[in-house]
Amino acid sequence: MLQKSLYLVCLLIGIFLVLFQEFVDNPHVLIRIFGLSLIMFALYNITKRIGNYPKNDSFVEYDEEE
Repeated sequence: MLQKSLYLVCLLIGIFLVLFQEFVDNPHVLIRIFGLSLIMFALYNITKRIGNYPKNDSFVEYDEEE
């Protein structure tokens, strides 16, 4: 749970940095790159664990009509 919240905080900080640089008169490229890197790092680590969830076979499969 601690890791997931860490990745969500990284995601929010990265989004804030990128959006903040859009509204500044003199934007800094390095801050924007750092923000995008934080976003990519967080999204990668959040989505990396999606495959570990058990497969849910609760849907109903319909037989094809002949």
